[in-house]
Amino acid sequence: MKLYDLTLSGNCYKARLFLSLIGQTAELVPVNLLKGEHKQPSFLAINPRGQVPLLEDGDVRMPDSQAILV
Repeated sequence: MKLYDLTLSGNCYKARLFLSLIGQTAELVPVNLLKGEHKQPSFLAINPRGQVPLLEDGDVRMPDSQAILV
């Protein structure tokens, strides 16, 4: 499981906290918004919205903190 993440993002923090509370671990993949990494074709291929957090588990992708929390 991977969590595409920006450390200073409140929404990313919610996702990290939730995973911790339910005892799940995820590989944190930092996405640097200041460098525009979220607009690179490689990231847009997995999340056309170009936003973080994005939780990826196999073929399943949740591109929104609210979706991750539900």
